[in-house]
Amino acid sequence: MLIENFIKCLGKAIEVKRVNELEWDFKIREEIMLKGKVRVVISVIETVEIIFRNPDGYGKVELNQGKIHSIDYKGILQSKYKRRIEECAPILIEGLKTV
Repeated sequence: MLIENFIKCLGKAIEVKRVNELEWDFKIREEIMLKGKVRVVISVIETVEIIFRNPDGYGKVELNQGKIHSIDYKGILQSKYKRRIEECAPILIEGLKTV
């Protein structure tokens, strides 16, 4: 549920669909419609990947022991979405405890 809250924090969520235990598809509406995917990769450093398609972009939030280790985003909307991901990332600390 908190991963869905993270997605909703990224923008006006039109659709959020859980694909499996560790992956969600979504559509958010800003100036343009963005389609994307959030994937959780669990290892020593838990990684939440944010993948946008058309316009392309890739972001990730790395978490370790309940703290944010790093945040990165590269893509066409880099200046906007890197800030947005930084603002929304604290939601993931609690979210990964429930996955």
